[in-house]
Amino acid sequence: MDDSNINKALRDRRHLIDNQASLWAQLTINQAHAANSLTQFGYDLAFLRNQNTIKTAIMTSGYNFATVDIEGSIDTSPNISIR
Repeated sequence: MDDSNINKALRDRRHLIDNQASLWAQLTINQAHAANSLTQFGYDLAFLRNQNTIKTAIMTSGYNFATVDIEGSIDTSPNISIR
């Protein structure tokens, strides 16, 4: 791998880390605690869904999804559609 490819890989990784930090910073305290507990089971915070100013955290683990509402309630079988 030449230097330009290494630099691009590092920039892409840094961008991903910055995005993840930004997502975590937007969670309520209850969401953050619940989402953190899901990471122990292999879930990652994928994105936040905003509906009527209510943010729902969408967590993924392979092909499995889980949601965490603003109160920190976890749903490991959510009825959501992902594009």
